[in-house]
Amino acid sequence: MSPTLIQKIVMNYIAKELKNNIFAKIRERPFSMNMDSSSDIYGTSCLAVSVKYHEEEGNCRFPINKLISVIPMENSSTGQVIYDKIKK
Repeated sequence: MSPTLIQKIVMNYIAKELKNNIFAKIRERPFSMNMDSSSDIYGTSCLAVSVKYHEEEGNCRFPINKLISVIPMENSSTGQVIYDKIKK
């Protein structure tokens, strides 16, 4: 397989399935959302969004942190812009 084909498979199937599994878990239990923005040396800004929730295995509960998205931030990073991008 070519690197391009592997990338398409990962992005279109595997990544979507992993994201759907995370969203299914946070729909049924409490979670917190964390955001962190940064920019590179060229001035390109992005917002990393992660969630934290508890996983249960037997009688044990343990916290899980998962990165769910890296969102490019174009011109503005006001609260409304961030809210709209996360909602989308």
